[in-house]
Amino acid sequence: MSSTGSVADNVDVQMWRDITALPDDSYDNKTFSACFKGQTSNGEWTDLPSQTVSVYFQIMKLGGTTSSIPSIDVEKVSVDTTQAD
Repeated sequence: MSSTGSVADNVDVQMWRDITALPDDSYDNKTFSACFKGQTSNGEWTDLPSQTVSVYFQIMKLGGTTSSIPSIDVEKVSVDTTQAD
């Protein structure tokens, strides 16, 4: 993962539940930093609804700074649902 523009060493990511025609529900905000050192960053969101829902992730801060258009390049995102099993 690398940032575009200035050099950053972490990214804050918020997960949202997409609710049609209503305001979306937000879940915890997670800060990832290991990925900026060539390692794997992991985040775990808990207390999620048991039914299948549509979610999306939003960059809230990049390098500790809020930006109107933050951007990062991500090689791979995996979702592990084994905790829910």
